Amino acid sequence: MHSWRPLPALVASAALLLLGCSHGEPFGPADHSTSDPFEPGITPVRLTYGGGHGPAWMPDGSSFIYSYASSDHSNGSAPSDTCLGVLPASGGQRTASICSRSPFEAETLDVYTQPAPAPDGDRIAFLRGLLDPVTSSGLTSLIVGPFDSLPEGTPLGNDRFPGAHGQVLGIGLLRWLDTDQLVFLGADDGTYSPCASCDPIVIRRWRDAYRRSVTGTTEAIPGSDFATSVAVASPTELYLTFANDGRVVRHDVNTGAEAVVATFDGTMAPRDADYANGRIALVARGIITQLVDDDGQPMQGEDQGGELQIVNATTGAVTPLPSATLLFRRPRWSPDGTSLLAEGYPYQVVTVVPPSGMNTFQDTVVSSVSDIYRIQVP
Repeated sequence: MHSWRPLPALVASAALLLLGCSHGEPFGPADHSTSDPFEPGITPVRLTYGGGHGPAWMPDGSSFIYSYASSDHSNGSAPSDTCLGVLPASGGQRTASICSRSPFEAETLDVYTQPAPAPDGDRIAFLRGLLDPVTSSGLTSLIVGPFDSLPEGTPLGNDRFPGAHGQVLGIGLLRWLDTDQLVFLGADDGTYSPCASCDPIVIRRWRDAYRRSVTGTTEAIPGSDFATSVAVASPTELYLTFANDGRVVRHDVNTGAEAVVATFDGTMAPRDADYANGRIALVARGIITQLVDDDGQPMQGEDQGGELQIVNATTGAVTPLPSATLLFRRPRWSPDGTSLLAEGYPYQVVTVVPPSGMNTFQDTVVSSVSDIYRIQVP
């Protein structure tokens, strides 16, 4: 069953306030007995039912890999394990499920996320968390291995290490820079005090971008402070977005030199960029918390999704792809650059009737569970 959370419809540069409480009807399960599209002819096309996140295309474009919660791998009352699944590009029935094979699987919460197929098609990088079923704390490692051996592979280190600005407390948004190096964002904790007398709130946020070789060597990318996404154009060139910053920047991996490609209004908060064939797909606008921490540094907080945008990397022209029913996160281009995969979060605008004496108002209610959608892009 999907749970729903009410959030304001507008982006603000301060903390977003919860405005009400509402629940939507749960989404029903679909028949998984076919490999045909679930909803042919509809754009965006829903490819998963029951949840899915972090999609990435396989290099030949015939299928994609993503993460999903597996009810078949549950630790009693604890959350289900998170597995990797492979689906045809048209959706339908999973052709592979990659879950823990450990004889002690019931004793741990096994979480496999952020799959990133290598350009050569033979290997996949992903995050493997072996966590305590009660506290969800434990070790998360970056793994690279041949597809046929997953979830086993070579650990390249864990997601906590000394970073450019202190201890890195988590990594994400994995991409291959070339056949021997990965790029990703590293996170730390910032503190935000809503008022002078309030206790500070600790918020996990992206801090810097890093590259890590398959030999395990890690290096910070210069000039990537507070990056919120990292899209690979070539082994030496990235596209970055930044917290509380409307710019989309072309960035040299080695020197940190940059050039602005496009600029959005500051309230639109571009993020989740991906690049292919001269175009950048990203998310902007939507429902996101933008803050300044107690040290005066930018802080991108909770993100419930936004509107897909296509940026021409040469001219900077922006084409929005709005949806009346979905907010999106983490778009990924197909290898031929003609369609996107993205997490889609259903939303609806509702009228809230507060207690007597207060005016009614409209609120945006967003599902906390995403499915994977495919969007054809002109």
